[in-house]
Amino acid sequence: MNRAGWGHVLLALLASLAMVGSAFAQGTDLGTIRGAVTDATNAAVPNAQVVVTDVATNTSANFTTKDSGEFEATNLKSGLYKVKVSATGFNATELSGIRVVSGGTARADVRLEIGRSTESVTVDSVASAVQADSPAISGSLDNGSWSRFRGTAATSISFST
Repeated sequence: MNRAGWGHVLLALLASLAMVGSAFAQGTDLGTIRGAVTDATNAAVPNAQVVVTDVATNTSANFTTKDSGEFEATNLKSGLYKVKVSATGFNATELSGIRVVSGGTARADVRLEIGRSTESVTVDSVASAVQADSPAISGSLDNGSWSRFRGTAATSISFST
């Protein structure tokens, strides 16, 4: 086979591999929660126990923070989650209202306070529309917000409803 023939074979092989990769990427409906656990001085808290709970199903998964204080919960179904973190010598802290979206990464950074192990702190959070780990923006508009937006943008953009 001449050089031109090998070039076409190589091009076809590369195109096939690219299509297979994108087919797998499109099929995922799972997301990730990533976070860092620190103390009041912003130092990492290694070996902290992290429990990630799907609010809808009440199923939990347990993790331990790395030496850097970071944890990552992957392959999570879209929905609302809560994250509870505990470590020896600190108050347990729980974050709720963490929204996982398909293909997205939600942040759940926790600052632990020094205290007795019988004390706990609960933080209700609202999911941010801006995901710090990706350029994706999410959110929703109710009818009133949509009407106000349409009214302010009508001079430069036309909308159809």
